[in-house]
Amino acid sequence: MFSFATALIALVTITIGVHAEHHNIRVINKCGRGTPYVMAGGKVLLKGEGNYGKDADISSAIAFLDTNGCYPDGLNCMTLETTLVNGRSPGCPTHDPRYPCVSSTDLSLIRGQHRFNVPYKFWYEHGCDGAGHECEFYKYHQRCEWTFYQPNDNQVQVQCPRNNVRRISL
Repeated sequence: MFSFATALIALVTITIGVHAEHHNIRVINKCGRGTPYVMAGGKVLLKGEGNYGKDADISSAIAFLDTNGCYPDGLNCMTLETTLVNGRSPGCPTHDPRYPCVSSTDLSLIRGQHRFNVPYKFWYEHGCDGAGHECEFYKYHQRCEWTFYQPNDNQVQVQCPRNNVRRISL
């Protein structure tokens, strides 16, 4: 079964005010080894435990636990990828009320790019409660049914159209 003594990466989305947007990423490493990273746009947003906040959307952020084998962008390790955006955010590329943006999170083990190095589990709170996925180590084998294995495995993404949603990941 999944061990809660593994890496904990808490992604928290918070909207403040009527039109203001603010997102916060909180990282807690409970694995007892490795260094957690959060990156976006090729830049390190956070290294180690702590918080990263931004008064706008956070697009295509990647979180991973480097256990001595990950490349700087998370390759060669399992990654959690997320976009934190509110439906009418300035960061929403459509700006079309018929097609609002949604926050989306997934786990990636794309063959040839990633490898299982620690269990992950994520779910939403404060909107879309309980929706999420996990990738665990069970009876000497990884069990990761809802994980990107191919670049077009889009069905494994967990989306949430609600503002003020929080993402919690272990």
